[in-house]
Amino acid sequence: MNVNFYDFSKERNSTRVPSGTFTQKACTLKEDTSVHDPVILVAGTPNTSYNYAEITDFGRYYFVEDYVSVSNGLTEYHLTEDPLGSHKAEIGNTIARVAFAADSYDVNIPDIRMAVKATKTFHGEGVQDFLDATGCYVITIFNNDTDGAAGMSSTYVMDHATLIKLKKWMTDTAWVDLGTYFNGHALESIFSCIWVPFPYDNSSGIFASCTKIHIGNRSTAGLPDPITLSCYQCVDYAVTQNSAQLTIPWQYSDFRNMNPYTTGTIYLPGVGNVELNMSDWVGSTKINVTATMEYITGNLTYILYHDNGAYIQTITCNVAAQCPLGQTTVNTSGVVSSIKTAVAGAVGIAAGVMTGGTAIAVAGAGALLAGATEAALAANQHASSIAGSVGGRSAGIFRDILLTLYVVDTEDITAANYIAFNGRPLAQSVMLSTLGGYIQCDNAHCSIAGSDQEREEIDNFLNTGFFYE
Repeated sequence: MNVNFYDFSKERNSTRVPSGTFTQKACTLKEDTSVHDPVILVAGTPNTSYNYAEITDFGRYYFVEDYVSVSNGLTEYHLTEDPLGSHKAEIGNTIARVAFAADSYDVNIPDIRMAVKATKTFHGEGVQDFLDATGCYVITIFNNDTDGAAGMSSTYVMDHATLIKLKKWMTDTAWVDLGTYFNGHALESIFSCIWVPFPYDNSSGIFASCTKIHIGNRSTAGLPDPITLSCYQCVDYAVTQNSAQLTIPWQYSDFRNMNPYTTGTIYLPGVGNVELNMSDWVGSTKINVTATMEYITGNLTYILYHDNGAYIQTITCNVAAQCPLGQTTVNTSGVVSSIKTAVAGAVGIAAGVMTGGTAIAVAGAGALLAGATEAALAANQHASSIAGSVGGRSAGIFRDILLTLYVVDTEDITAANYIAFNGRPLAQSVMLSTLGGYIQCDNAHCSIAGSDQEREEIDNFLNTGFFYE
């Protein structure tokens, strides 16, 4: 029988076979030799350039394992089968679920083999002066005014100068008998006086201009020495809106934009730091913020929504600062309702993928790297704000919206060499011949016309990673 010898370099986990010239030699099989691991006798001294062989009578390719000179002019060549090269056609016709591939992949599937560092970078965006530092005063009074009264009371919005005028009027010594003027104590007619960090203007048209204030059955315009005031009266439940957009400083273009690889917090005036699930924001270039301001109560409601219009989170707080009236007042500051996430979707990668929540086994060095990755991702968490609300005058000081992304540093899985030798996640069932380069299957089985030993070796290569070339 004849054997074709090649000077050919290849990886053991590759289907590549030689297409160049070869040297054909007549050979005989050593007695009791194996087809899978034959030992052949060839006349001549050992030729170490013969490192790959084909025995056409067997229809198989072989690696040359060793050269043994048995006598002067006779050499034993110890061969072992290359099952991937011998059965390349059958492998190519196999349909299997491909876990990783270099030729085709989905960048949004987490790659658990990727090494993650304990270091991370910070990226921020901000919108300044979302609230108003000067703010305004809101006084709710029981009176007999029917002009624009809401419910059983009337509410007036004024600046600090007007508030001083009102106070001076109410404490003027010319008032001989407060009981006569107000049919009781004047302060008992004032339900509340709060300061809110909201703009003192009527650009939204929610107020009506007024020059007098009614307290009880008296008004500033009804006294012997009338005071002309410049303020607004709430003709309805005074609500206005403000909006902002923060560009998300994405650092990746794949699954690493999601938790826990990229995490985020947003500082909202009056609330404090709020954790974001960045997985909810994938596909959006901005975090869009709308805030509803209620002047009468000081309630501030934030809505955070996606570029596609989906409401992601709603946050409600109260930013009113109580102004002492010399009597018992109701404290309305503090969080009105808890933070609610409208769109769930926290991806439990650290708890799921990294603890074996996948059919793809990680062993040996890969298991050690996976453990290091899990530790690094567990560190990418944030402390919660101790106080759930930054209300009162502080809301007017810290009035900027600030977005911060915490991005862990990782191995560069977009590098050409990483992809070429490791592939990236695909998770699809395909015919293997439609792919090229590195492939790793998930529980693949190849149907071949061969021995069970060959079948087992091929299945092992397919499921641990090979190169289809």
